[in-house]
Amino acid sequence: MREVCGDAALHAVIKAGAYGLGSGLGGTDGLTDKLLSLGCSAFVVAEWEAGVSVRARHPSVCCFALNGIVNRKDAEGCLTHGILPTVNTLDSWRLWCEVSGGVAPYALLVDTGMNRLGLRGEEARVVYDRVRGEGKRFSPLWLMSHLACADDQGSQYNAKQLERFREVCLLFPDSYKSFANSAGCFLGSEYHFDAVRVGAAMYGLNPVTRSCGGRKEEA
Repeated sequence: MREVCGDAALHAVIKAGAYGLGSGLGGTDGLTDKLLSLGCSAFVVAEWEAGVSVRARHPSVCCFALNGIVNRKDAEGCLTHGILPTVNTLDSWRLWCEVSGGVAPYALLVDTGMNRLGLRGEEARVVYDRVRGEGKRFSPLWLMSHLACADDQGSQYNAKQLERFREVCLLFPDSYKSFANSAGCFLGSEYHFDAVRVGAAMYGLNPVTRSCGGRKEEA
């Protein structure tokens, strides 16, 4: 993966016990130790609770909670354990600003076409307006999105999402950017940005299952 992704940082997705393979590496502790030794610089878990033991073992390593926060308990848990929430709705962004006082880092997930999670373009502008009006303390440390058709290397929808992501990036020039998942890593360097989120490919699974060149229709 290092050869494929060049200078982009490798953020290791360790949800579901490394896609069911983690037990063979000595559990979460053995898995995270091994991944760090291989050059990963951050970890990505699904729920924040799964990141508590990771942060305890590796307090200097960033850990993202991909599913974000939905209530105050989630926000306080992330804040207490130093876990970076991936904020994916305006309500959760406002909650994080309230609980953290607008001073704790977070990742902002924008929807560029997957139509599952993430702020729409107009919602991202709400965040931008507050950042512009009140200073960088409300600005996301990381800006993220997720590819819908990356496993189809010939899909024109990948380029469309990349275009949309670049448009949102213009609103937050100081934020680090992360766009590609495992399959997205193989689309080319323009998809890599500052970091890639690698799951299946890091554990020897093939993330590219189709190459028919189809195009996902916009909702």
